[in-house]
Amino acid sequence: MDKNIVSSDIANDLLSKLMSERIPVHALLTLPSGSQAKIFGFVTECSVEKGFTISEDRPQSPASGFILIPLEGIHTEVSFGDEREAPPKDRETLVPKFGNATLVIRFLESGEFLVLIFTL
Repeated sequence: MDKNIVSSDIANDLLSKLMSERIPVHALLTLPSGSQAKIFGFVTECSVEKGFTISEDRPQSPASGFILIPLEGIHTEVSFGDEREAPPKDRETLVPKFGNATLVIRFLESGEFLVLIFTL
């Protein structure tokens, strides 16, 4: 995916759409140490003050897995892309399995990345 940088307003609108329309997402959080966390679920909370949560269940239950992403005061770079940007061989195998759109959030100070893959 090329660097299709989007504004924080567009990113928030997209996260709100994912939440309100209950669109399933594949999420991958990558830390600078090489540690990773993956989850398949839904955006269950989304606000500038609280950030957003991706949870296996909606509504989130105490036993469900989740990733909580705080956003207030955190500097990010957000990119959006869709299947047209993927190489044809990847498109044929990955789109049916994971989705046709990608939102990548890069946390500038920490070096963390969060990748959300979904179908619009």
